[in-house]
Amino acid sequence: MGAERSLWPKGGAGMAVLIRQHHWAATPLGPIAKWPDGLRTAVGIMLGTRHPAALTWGEDLIFLYNDACAPLLGPDKHPHILGLPAARAWPESHHIVAAEIRSVLQGGDSVWQENRLLPICRGGVVEEAWWTYSRSPVHDERAGNGVGGVLTLITETSKPMRAQRDSEARFAIAREAAQLGIFDYDFSTDTCIWDARIRSLWGVTASETITDAVFMDGIHPDDRPGVIAALAKASDPAGDGGYRAEYRVIHRDSGAACWLMAAGRGLFRDGRPARLVGTVQDISDRRRSEDALRSSEQRLQIGLAAGRLGHWTWDAASDSVTFSPQACDIFGIGGGEPLTWNAIRAMLHPDDAPRAVRAVKHSIATGDDYAIEYRVNRPDGSHVWVAALGRPLSAKDGGRQGLIGVVQDITERKCAEEKIRLLMAEVNHRSKNLLAVVQSIAHQTSMRGSPRSFARRFSERLQGLAASHDLLVDNAWQGVELADLVASQLSHFRDLVRQRIHFDGPALQLRPSAAQALGMALHELATNAGKYGALSGSAGQVLVHWSVDAPDAQDGFHMEWHERGGPPVAQPVTSGFGSKLIAHMTEIALQGRARLDYRPDGVVWTIDAPLAPITTPPAERVAWRQPQQG
Repeated sequence: MGAERSLWPKGGAGMAVLIRQHHWAATPLGPIAKWPDGLRTAVGIMLGTRHPAALTWGEDLIFLYNDACAPLLGPDKHPHILGLPAARAWPESHHIVAAEIRSVLQGGDSVWQENRLLPICRGGVVEEAWWTYSRSPVHDERAGNGVGGVLTLITETSKPMRAQRDSEARFAIAREAAQLGIFDYDFSTDTCIWDARIRSLWGVTASETITDAVFMDGIHPDDRPGVIAALAKASDPAGDGGYRAEYRVIHRDSGAACWLMAAGRGLFRDGRPARLVGTVQDISDRRRSEDALRSSEQRLQIGLAAGRLGHWTWDAASDSVTFSPQACDIFGIGGGEPLTWNAIRAMLHPDDAPRAVRAVKHSIATGDDYAIEYRVNRPDGSHVWVAALGRPLSAKDGGRQGLIGVVQDITERKCAEEKIRLLMAEVNHRSKNLLAVVQSIAHQTSMRGSPRSFARRFSERLQGLAASHDLLVDNAWQGVELADLVASQLSHFRDLVRQRIHFDGPALQLRPSAAQALGMALHELATNAGKYGALSGSAGQVLVHWSVDAPDAQDGFHMEWHERGGPPVAQPVTSGFGSKLIAHMTEIALQGRARLDYRPDGVVWTIDAPLAPITTPPAERVAWRQPQQG
């Protein structure tokens, strides 16, 4: 029996040899041959398992371990800590676990620890290490309470725990950088966990229980339906559990609003929602930027629409051109058609295309703005004038990658410029004619009467001419409505209009020459009526009427001035310039027949003439003028 004990524990290598050869007599355990059966049994079990295991025995917690445990200890400890008290074998962590071991040794319950952080000295450095282990009592009849030692089965979990810790650290850094708040909702218990960041967004205290009411009360009323829909989708087992929503939160105390983006995922168990976990992030700055960008884009679109501008871009490398809808309308092309600068160039007027090409090359070469006006031949055969303004786009290498700019239809402006040029020539021509008329009036007026009467009569006739001229100027020398002309020449009797003066007739726009002749005749008739005729008393009336027949009629225009109710009228002995003006000059100007009758009951003046010398063709009429009626 003694021989057998001297060969124990059996085995030709590893910890069995080390334990058998160790000088146990120098330890509290004494010679190995005298070990109690409980200790020998525990050592045998420890050596027989391939799982890392250690044994602490007796009050001094003498440390023993197996082959699987040796690599965990490292060369700093293995093999010299064999047989040492645990306090000397594990000084870096013994103070943490000593009470735990002694509790089991003193008859307490077994111990289970999972992923517990216990430092260990390896490679001359005390490092953090994580362990999952169990501690079980080993029975010994000689011990007072029947427990002689503690058997510990050990698994090191440092590698996954470090990875988890690193992952958590990275997540914490990312969470802090992104200012993320964390939430976790348990469907089975109807409880929700918010971290401090989310609570601060709602204005909720650290101790307050988070309920559906607390959550929904903080959300802007306009955004609640969208949040409810997103939550319903995330908790639907038929879906993928994705949760995403953007909404405004109103702080409970300050009333300040902020935009949040919530993202998370629903977790399911047995076909039912179990948890919803995720994050929220304050995106107020992003939303403000988006709103500002949207507002800027709206202002840009309003400005482009107000100026009837289209915008475009040209990529020089691909020769592709992008047109806005307004630009497509200006060029008369469809919005879905692929465009190139070569295709656009082919639409330009042949006289303008070379200038446009030179302008583009110059802008790309120098970086100067691109500005040019040219004519465009639309696909439908129509032609428009276009003003194009662009600016080079810089590439990363400092070169020019293309142009960006706007276009505007300037056809109306070009027509107006041409019309102004022609009008200036016409004004010059008409001014010469007007001076000839004034010269004739002056000559004919000066042939009768004194110098004093000449000044008065000449001034009155110039006023009549000026009234007609004013109407022509107001209408850009495009003609005058006959009703407006009659009203202007009777303006000094405006109080009598519709009482003793009546005029009517169809709308008729007069040529400038006809307006001058009729205006002077009406002025003479009105002046004579005020001095000698129907308007010189308190009962007389003046009726002015005109009519228009078919355009091709020989006398398509008829006008009549009829006085009645005034002093008796007598045929004048001599005929002055006024009579000539009323009768003969209007005949010449209107190419018609004028009659001036001095009837006893009142003067009657009529004129019949073809329409062509009198009226303005429809294409030349001024549409915005409305004729007056009297």
